[in-house]
Amino acid sequence: MHVSDAEIRDRLATALGRPVAVLRRRPSPYGSRHPLEEVDAEVGDSEPLRLMLKAGAAREAAAYREILGPAALDVPAWYASSSNGRAWVLLERLDAVPLWQVGDFAAWEEAARWLARLHASPAPTTSVGAPAAAPAIAAYDAAHLRALPLRALAVLADGRPSRRRLVERLAANWQQVVERLAAWPVSLVHGDFYPSNVLVQACAGGPRVRPVDWELIGIGPGPLDLAALSSGRWTAGERERLARAYHDALPTSGRPAWAEFEDVLEQARLAIAVGWLGAPRDWVPPAEHRCNWMADAVESADRLGLL
Repeated sequence: MHVSDAEIRDRLATALGRPVAVLRRRPSPYGSRHPLEEVDAEVGDSEPLRLMLKAGAAREAAAYREILGPAALDVPAWYASSSNGRAWVLLERLDAVPLWQVGDFAAWEEAARWLARLHASPAPTTSVGAPAAAPAIAAYDAAHLRALPLRALAVLADGRPSRRRLVERLAANWQQVVERLAAWPVSLVHGDFYPSNVLVQACAGGPRVRPVDWELIGIGPGPLDLAALSSGRWTAGERERLARAYHDALPTSGRPAWAEFEDVLEQARLAIAVGWLGAPRDWVPPAEHRCNWMADAVESADRLGLL
């Protein structure tokens, strides 16, 4: 989908209250579900604005405008967007690196604390965007959770019988997962909080976390986001450190007991793993994002006594 220079200039000038003198665009080296461009905009005598143009993300454009900005969450600044059938969003371009490239574990713990602040913020009570302008905000509810093993079984229908039998055994006991997660207090959730969608800026006071890619924003149990963040090649001790950072950052009023939280987080890890088992067969993740989701599912299910 092509967004014209004229449309960008017009929207940006309206947002800034000044005309845009020079606009430069180039493809971004970072991958996404939607086209990304780096944009430099010169306005008056000030330094050029460093922006990122993302096309085709209707829900994300509405989310920045209607939820993320008003909630004062620490995300890239929103400058302009359009939802007129050719949805796009123009955001602050950060001097940052994806979390998966950061070796300092303090940055990962800060990402967990950022999640706790997100999940403590008021959840929206209405859909994001007008029906004609953007899809409704996603619902990570009981119906969504109930469908996860069914999708995995459909994908594994012609696969290895041993894998299918494992998922069938999980499906037979899946109601426990649905009930535990659906009973957890709902909040605003990112919906795709993997390390590739979390940017980290080096600051004097410590790492600054700035999550991006809000296309799957929704309402649901917060532990699903934390399970996504802590998936992959971690030791049990490292996973617990991330969970503790999140748990300790929750408001003291209403903070769940550690044992209860740990159990629900394990249910969330299982739900995340089974969800990925239902991914389309032709989808191949980048090498740095690959994970043995079947092994993760078996590990969590064993801990929960579901196999």
